[in-house]
Amino acid sequence: MSDSKFKLERVPGAPVSTEELLADIRRVAESVNTNVVTMAVYDAHGKYYASTVARRFGGGTKPLPQQD
Repeated sequence: MSDSKFKLERVPGAPVSTEELLADIRRVAESVNTNVVTMAVYDAHGKYYASTVARRFGGGTKPLPQQD
């Protein structure tokens, strides 16, 4: 038997908070060195589905929200 310990960050399928989404958008912006994160960029680098972000903040090709 192994002494492995698991840390569950969130339950799969549980709603993602607005704060979690914004933090991940910021992370993606930093990782690709940009101030504007489009749905396509988020889809390629984000932790969550771009459709989740689109439902929360609006869809289309507009940039995703950024916080200062």
